[in-house]
Amino acid sequence: MTRFFSLKKYGHERGLSAAFRQWRADSHCKFLHGYSLEFEFEFGAHELDERNWVVDFGGLKDLESWLRSNFDHKTLVASDDPKLSEFQLLKENGIIDLVVVESTG
Repeated sequence: MTRFFSLKKYGHERGLSAAFRQWRADSHCKFLHGYSLEFEFEFGAHELDERNWVVDFGGLKDLESWLRSNFDHKTLVASDDPKLSEFQLLKENGIIDLVVVESTG
């Protein structure tokens, strides 16, 4: 059983924002819209390390870099979106920074 927990939060103040749409929706959610994003990661350990830490947050720089490369001013489009080719044209024309994902929601 995990005894120790630590939480790392990348809040709205980091400026991570992305646009997406839910193309299957019958409502206004089918339109391209965006959000300021927030991410929380919970880490658990059975024992603390030599510094009495669950995780060294200084070692999470690759995680923050990954978040930025996938969610910082990006347009996320589902791989099965019937308009994907149109979004790809927008990317080719330098209008959006496209990230194709398995699904949006």
